[in-house]
Amino acid sequence: IDPYREALVMSVEVYLGRQGNIMAERPTYFQNLSTNNRLLRVDSPMLHERELDAIRSSGLLTVELSTRYAHTDGPGTLEKRLSDLCYEASNAVRNGAELIILSDIERPTEGGNQAQGLGVEKDQLAIPALLAVGAVHHYLIQQGLRTQASLIMNTGQCWSTHHFACLIGYGASAVCPYLALAHIRKWHSTEKGKVKADGQTVEQCQDNFRKAIVGGLKKIMSK
Repeated sequence: IDPYREALVMSVEVYLGRQGNIMAERPTYFQNLSTNNRLLRVDSPMLHERELDAIRSSGLLTVELSTRYAHTDGPGTLEKRLSDLCYEASNAVRNGAELIILSDIERPTEGGNQAQGLGVEKDQLAIPALLAVGAVHHYLIQQGLRTQASLIMNTGQCWSTHHFACLIGYGASAVCPYLALAHIRKWHSTEKGKVKADGQTVEQCQDNFRKAIVGGLKKIMSK
């Protein structure tokens, strides 16, 4: 497929939620409310922070799990935290979770903006995003639960097309690159950024970033 000349037949739309058994032959399982298969459609796998907030309040049962851990606890802490993260995810799915958000930043307080406080405590580290997503993805497969929930990565470790492609390939259905979006906001607030933006709002600049990421993903998908 040519990602430029045949863009009309390519799509990066993503359906989030409980997929169920995709091999089962039953009519319109995407809309079969009797089996609780409620799916949420998003236009691309890259999410803005406001879209992530909308997903949290979409009505689908959402559980947010932290990928951070205290490195001061000594050797083996990363391995233990990764094991605990997999268990927490499987336990959440068994209890009905339809969306699992893996996040390496603390969720803001009610009414707060995630971008207002991007600091991380000195004794805290984040599990590498690929390691966290891949571990949870394969653990849920081993438990026979993978199609019961979608994985969303809320991370500051993602800003290039390659990062997005790897996270999606490792099992994430969508990614919110909060640090990249925050950087665009900071860049736009500078005099140089305002000149380069040429009258565009910060939201338009962020949309341009998403268009570039989506274009790169389509190019990767076409190979």
